[in-house]
Amino acid sequence: LDELLRKAWEEAVAFEASRLQSSQRPASRRSRVQGVSPLARARARSTEEEIQAIFSEIDANGNGSLDMEELLAYLGDYLGFGEREIARFASICMADSLEISLDSFRENYRLLNSLSLSKRTQETFVRRPGSIGGQQFCMAECTNCVAWVCDMMDQTFVDLCSGCRVLLGPCSASTFVRDCSDCVFWIATQQLRTRDCKRCKFYLYSKTEPIIEASEDLSFAPWTASYPMCSAHFRDAGYDPARNFWNAVFDFTPNPQGRCNWKIVPYSECEHLVETFE
Repeated sequence: LDELLRKAWEEAVAFEASRLQSSQRPASRRSRVQGVSPLARARARSTEEEIQAIFSEIDANGNGSLDMEELLAYLGDYLGFGEREIARFASICMADSLEISLDSFRENYRLLNSLSLSKRTQETFVRRPGSIGGQQFCMAECTNCVAWVCDMMDQTFVDLCSGCRVLLGPCSASTFVRDCSDCVFWIATQQLRTRDCKRCKFYLYSKTEPIIEASEDLSFAPWTASYPMCSAHFRDAGYDPARNFWNAVFDFTPNPQGRCNWKIVPYSECEHLVETFE
């Protein structure tokens, strides 16, 4: 019964977020953050001063609590988070009310790190253009999650993930995928490097030869994703879609029995991912 009530409450909060997002929010919204996100270092050990400063910045009406509209304005419009993630954070913090207290915000502040996703299960995350700001992005120990990171970024790490679907916009350095299994990736990068991965599928743009190591049953196809500003991000990163080394895979640890550790995804089985942020 408690689980059913919790799910019902989460659905109610999500509905409220959707309603505000679609119909009752002002046409003039807060501009996207420029540079490093204020939540780039949000963690369990964040200082009280930092937490209170962020809480006050979100609290637009200054009443000492946060409502859904304030969360959508700050986390959604300003920082580029997705509505589902905002609604889930609200449902965790709000308990049996429709507002978030400073105490509840403090307790869950670690969940708001904009550049790192860690130890999450069956959750959906979106980072819109401008939300990463060319910084390093990390994702670790996530299970059955969806993460659409639709921005340009620096060196990127995805570790110990299982059953996830992940989109990573143009990375200006290497993308490391390690100890992952049964995941689907859309990745645009200077170079992909995998280690100890199993049964993963990569829809890839790689400016140089991808390298796999101690991995097996991997599948590769060219990049098949799109999102608002995707073409501009490719252009700004200097990525020419006509020069994609997605299938020039170098296997650093070939199978001693001669069995290939990777294959090409048949055209009929390729999946085109379209993210519209709606």
